[in-house]
Amino acid sequence: MENKFRQESYKKDTRLEAKLQEVNGLLGKVEKELLKDFNEPKFPAVIIVGAPRSGTTLLLQWLAASGNFAYPSNLLSRFYSAPFIGAKIQKVLADYDTRSEIFGAEKRFTSLLGKTEGALNVNEFWYFWRRFFKAKNEGYFTDEELKKADVKNFKAELAAIVEEFEKPFAMKGLIFNWNADYLATQLRGKSIFIHIERNVFDNAASLLEARKEFFGDVKRWYSFMIPQFEKLRNENPFFQVVAQVYLTNERIKNTLGKHFEKYYLHVKYEDLCENSANVWEKLREKLSDIEFDLPKREIHEKFTVKEKNIDDTAMSQFTEALKRLKNKEF
Repeated sequence: MENKFRQESYKKDTRLEAKLQEVNGLLGKVEKELLKDFNEPKFPAVIIVGAPRSGTTLLLQWLAASGNFAYPSNLLSRFYSAPFIGAKIQKVLADYDTRSEIFGAEKRFTSLLGKTEGALNVNEFWYFWRRFFKAKNEGYFTDEELKKADVKNFKAELAAIVEEFEKPFAMKGLIFNWNADYLATQLRGKSIFIHIERNVFDNAASLLEARKEFFGDVKRWYSFMIPQFEKLRNENPFFQVVAQVYLTNERIKNTLGKHFEKYYLHVKYEDLCENSANVWEKLREKLSDIEFDLPKREIHEKFTVKEKNIDDTAMSQFTEALKRLKNKEF
């Protein structure tokens, strides 16, 4: 999402970007040498997929708060070219900061358009993914782009991170929504994909709100592209957001759901909010199938299901859009 079109509060800080590039350039050289000692991760990766604004951040926060998963924190994300070194730094600054000399209390289950506050709160980690997987149209990859992917070092980085944290690594993988089957093939037996799905109309309404919040313009596309983007250009924003949600979810179901069922867990956003204990048990079962024992937990968290107040005009547009999509009239 181009920086020049963003609202001022969402523009990237060029000073920070330059300094991060400098730091990662220096540390990345050391990291490259360290990775020679790693191949396959000994603990599984838990990768969250689903439409944007479907509850992916809340799901990652919930997994992180359990204490049973390592995850990309805001602190760790600063070291996107050297996350193994970053993990060690995080331990020094945060994990072993038993007297809160460096960091204080954090807001666990809050976020704004996927962004969170606090050094140890969850991060989307997109800079990390982009090191290994490059695409002209971010959000989906061509066969040629996947052939050029640096899978070897992607696995080595995961192996190094879990070695340091000694836990499975949970992260958002929306960048691979459209090619999740490829990723599942590369990580076969070493990953579980959690597909979170939200009520399509609430999800679409949230995407419209995100467009306005992020760009100040509901006509601008928010988050990752999908292959149908060019065809959707001439459709109205209501149709676009419903298509973005519906087509993304159908793609994930038709790839991961049908061909990688052993590594696929479908979770409804509403179930995560109202019955997270059940979600935990389902995840335990999936992980046990790949020979990892996730402990039982007494879970009492409940979250408010964020239902959108959709007016009649918008609902009419959403309903018509979904009908067209289901009837393949697009």
